[in-house]
Amino acid sequence: MSNVPTADAKFVDLLLYLAELMRQNVKIDPHRLERSLGGRYSKSQIKDALTLLKLKRPRGEPVRIFSESELAMFDPDAARLLLKLYSLGVVEEHQLEAIIMQADIDEEILTVDDVKTFVAIVLSDPVEFNPETLPVFQDEEFEN
Repeated sequence: MSNVPTADAKFVDLLLYLAELMRQNVKIDPHRLERSLGGRYSKSQIKDALTLLKLKRPRGEPVRIFSESELAMFDPDAARLLLKLYSLGVVEEHQLEAIIMQADIDEEILTVDDVKTFVAIVLSDPVEFNPETLPVFQDEEFEN
């Protein structure tokens, strides 16, 4: 899995649903799951989501706290969704920061759909959003 080739906003909904089931210690049978979801997700999407969630570790209660300026960038439901994804272990800290940085660039308040889109992007491209591969920019003002 090239982390999540099928990631999109709909896939984020599947991740949320499965992460909640896992948090509640519900045994997940992929075949029953596919039937119970009524064909809304393909076998490969379910497999990708389960594989991704097995690699992630739930954090319990979120430890990341938004500053007032960060909260102002998100619709309240979008901020709650982002913290929930983080606390469930779906989004890692560096991915959360990448989403917040993108929100800072955008001039409009991000909605739940915007957050789902950004989550899908950071999950789909682990190389681009990996802190070890991000370029380090030097501030020339502080170099002297």
